[in-house]
Amino acid sequence: MSTHEQKGYGYAGALALLAMVSLLTGSILMSISSNVAGSTRTTTKTQERYAADAGIEYALNQLSTDQGLRESILSQVGVPVVLSLDESVNGYNLEIRIVALQREEKVIPQGGLLKYGLWASDQSSNDAIWISGADHQILSSVHSNGGLLIEGNGHGVTGDVEYCTSIHTGGVGLSDWVENAVLSSVQSEPPGIWTADDLDPSVLGSYAATAAEVGELYQISGDWSYSNASTPIPSGLYLVDGNISISSSGIGGENVTFVATGQITISSTGLSFSPYVPGLTFMTTLVTPKDGCAFALSGAGNVGGTVYAPNGRISISGAGNQVTGAFMARWIDISGSGSRIYLAPVPVPVSEACGTYDIEATAGDSTVKARITDCGDSIEILAWEID
Repeated sequence: MSTHEQKGYGYAGALALLAMVSLLTGSILMSISSNVAGSTRTTTKTQERYAADAGIEYALNQLSTDQGLRESILSQVGVPVVLSLDESVNGYNLEIRIVALQREEKVIPQGGLLKYGLWASDQSSNDAIWISGADHQILSSVHSNGGLLIEGNGHGVTGDVEYCTSIHTGGVGLSDWVENAVLSSVQSEPPGIWTADDLDPSVLGSYAATAAEVGELYQISGDWSYSNASTPIPSGLYLVDGNISISSSGIGGENVTFVATGQITISSTGLSFSPYVPGLTFMTTLVTPKDGCAFALSGAGNVGGTVYAPNGRISISGAGNQVTGAFMARWIDISGSGSRIYLAPVPVPVSEACGTYDIEATAGDSTVKARITDCGDSIEILAWEID
């Protein structure tokens, strides 16, 4: 074979090899390009889903922390509410919607604390709460379903002064009552109300029935009095079909609640009580006229909880008394001078609006959906779906 022919074969082989390399290189490049495109699509989809997930998390946080938003959504069941997020997530502007599917009210028996040191139910009196004398200080909020009459000098109040008909002040040093006055709506039931069933031993599970089971229910027919300061009143629930009288300095009792059909009179200093029935220390069902008296306190100390006279008047009198408690009645009168009334920690039921919601968050072409229930501080995720 001539040299020329050998060179011809060499060129042909080189061209064939080059063609083969080109084909292989093209296949590899196409494969790499395809993998890169697939990887990019996967990365984009992952970013979208993470962003949409973040939108759901944002909505959950808003529901748990923003009471106004929750109430707004629950007030329009079935109507989608759009949430806006100022910042983008992974470069996406999120679209977030929440819709309430249903609403229900859940009562938490001891979900809060009473805010009122004085609470009067009568709606027809301009002096359902009447404060006279000098220098009484109410270190809490006050509510009257009727009006308030504040006469005398130097009376102060630290909380809201809620009235439903009128408020009248006559005297000097009463600016707190004017500045804190709030026109309110009638409260048909007092906060922390105790029912007849709660105090009926024949009702299974009632406070009275539970007290009877452990030997701490005292049912007394006729008047009952106590004046032995050296011996604390035994723990328990006292149901007295008559009047109650407590006198002598230093009297007290841990975990005691007194319920009477007659008048309750306390005339002693150094009182120290805590309630057996949560939040309730003294209650009388006695019906009195406006100028009558269902409960009379002319002493000082800690009554521990609420004094409740739903059908009559509470009278607080004396000079320089410091009393810790809460007073709820049809009418309340405070007279004398220098009383300081502190609010006891009285647990009250709280009505919590609970709801079931659908939440939807969209980022790019990805949508994440969640169905949840929310009641107070408790959020439960029922379903979580990625579209």
